[in-house]
Amino acid sequence: MTLAPASRYSQENVQKIRYADAQGRLLTTSKAVVSGEIAHNRVVVAYDGGTLVVVNGDPDGGGLSVRRGEGRLALPQWGFFCRGGETVAYSGWTKGGTNRVDFCRGGREDGYVFLHGRGVPTEFPGGATDGWLIRLSEIGGTEEIIPEEKRGDVEIGLPYAATRLVGLRGASNAEVVKEIPFRVDAQGWTRFRRDPDSYSYRATLPKGFAEPSAEVYEAWTLRPRDFVAPKPPVRVAAPRTLPKRFRRGVLKPDGTEVELFASSGGSARIGTSACGGKGQAGLAIHPPYRDGATGAVFACYTLTLGAQDRRFRAEVGKVDGTTPGDGILFKVAVRVGTDPAFSGDRPLRVLASRRVTQHQWEEISADLSPFAGQRIQLYLLADPGGNTYGDGGAWANVRFEP
Repeated sequence: MTLAPASRYSQENVQKIRYADAQGRLLTTSKAVVSGEIAHNRVVVAYDGGTLVVVNGDPDGGGLSVRRGEGRLALPQWGFFCRGGETVAYSGWTKGGTNRVDFCRGGREDGYVFLHGRGVPTEFPGGATDGWLIRLSEIGGTEEIIPEEKRGDVEIGLPYAATRLVGLRGASNAEVVKEIPFRVDAQGWTRFRRDPDSYSYRATLPKGFAEPSAEVYEAWTLRPRDFVAPKPPVRVAAPRTLPKRFRRGVLKPDGTEVELFASSGGSARIGTSACGGKGQAGLAIHPPYRDGATGAVFACYTLTLGAQDRRFRAEVGKVDGTTPGDGILFKVAVRVGTDPAFSGDRPLRVLASRRVTQHQWEEISADLSPFAGQRIQLYLLADPGGNTYGDGGAWANVRFEP
């Protein structure tokens, strides 16, 4: 796809670089920086050998539409256009702007044409296909046609009236498998269907055949001057989840924090827990209970809340197989800022709590809107309450919502 274009622009020097804005106006680098348009990566590069490269690298998904001759060159996100001599490469919309296609018309020295309909039957100047198709020039008035292996009734189209078409097995110049039936339509194109026994095909060209010119290929890419590019799809941001890294500890009844030692029997680890017969991945916890250790076990996450992170939601539960006890008191708490919690210079605010006494999952939620845009430490606590019997618990399905 890009071999022929690269062989052009890699041998030339850059003459001019421009950045296109949303209206298709070309800006110098300085103006693009000042206006912020440089962040959209809609780039037009002219080379001293006459090659032109246009690329739409807009990370926001916007289209690129710039004037080109009597029409407009319109490119979707990650689309590109290259014209250098007889070479034309294009990745963009079809005439109707409904689906994305690719093609490359190589020059005479390149000896190939690449077409790709991306699953939609498409008529290019150099052929017709629904998948990818490569046409390789050969000596002696023939060419090899290598189509994407597909099943179905979509015909392959060649821009000439072939005099013979045979199927080949294996790589280029392999043995002939069979004669392939074909037809020549009213516009003089060869049409045939893929043969399951053939890897590729060899077509005998009619005398005097000339590949459609680079001007014809380029004209195929251009849209009317009033063409309006399709709007990019609306991106729905994935709900925020908790960071992978967190700090474990124990919150003592007097509000101080101490480290969580394995010898205390307490734990806070990533794992899968079953409550009421339903297993979920999340945070498996147990408050400390050995050697006189007491307090609520916690996992502390440091994060910056966005504008959409207004409500915290999660499921908490008492793990199956644990003794009834007096239940577990789950709490959601926040400490603003990123100073170490051990310093105690920032108050810990409890936003929500829920006591779970049964082996089941229950919902817990907290309002985070007062902390929008702030850097916080989010605490997920499990308090044993009166005793620590059967206090194996879990947090799961943690998410942040608008």
